[in-house]
Amino acid sequence: GTAIDLFGRTAERRMERGLIEHFEENLPRMLEELTAANHGIVLEFVNAYMDIRGYGPVKEEAVADVEKRWESLQSAFEQSLREAA
Repeated sequence: GTAIDLFGRTAERRMERGLIEHFEENLPRMLEELTAANHGIVLEFVNAYMDIRGYGPVKEEAVADVEKRWESLQSAFEQSLREAA
């Protein structure tokens, strides 16, 4: 991400930095609200990042698949918090 990173401005690198930001924004909140009921959901959220591999179109497809899983996991996480309340 520095000025000497020749590839840092490519769409793929920007996407990768966005994934890091997504992780850093969401995980701390999930950990603050971690319970036995939502522990598995949080683990799935973290493990989903491990399914993002490859380069170019392969990585883009993996990200699209994982983003769908994140939406489902986010809903399940929120539901677990409502049920605990």
